[in-house]
Amino acid sequence: MSSSEDSTILIADDEPEIRDALARILTRQGLQTLFAADGREALDIIQTRSVDELLADLRMPRMDGLELLKATKANRPDIEVVILTGYGSVEEAVDAIKTGAYDFISKPPRKALIEQVVARALERRGLSMENQRLK
Repeated sequence: MSSSEDSTILIADDEPEIRDALARILTRQGLQTLFAADGREALDIIQTRSVDELLADLRMPRMDGLELLKATKANRPDIEVVILTGYGSVEEAVDAIKTGAYDFISKPPRKALIEQVVARALERRGLSMENQRLK
């Protein structure tokens, strides 16, 4: 089971200031961060790098957050995905959760909420990985 200190979080958002803000929060928690400016770039990283969790904006160029969520879960079901959006509707949140997202957070993300959700998602991933290992 990986501890959060050696966990890698991929931040996929087309807004550099959001990526930077999230990276500051996460690196203070001892987490490694990777960045993607759109969904297609994020998917390339997921397929080539070790990623534990994905924070993905719902609306991005080339591939939106919901498409990225579906592709991530198809290729790497072990990655926990948290969707971020500044335009979230209840329907989109429900769709994201039904598709396999761990959580759905409104922008701008609050520091305490990001810390809490990321930690819980990593804990869930760790338990899932441990469960698989025991099987």
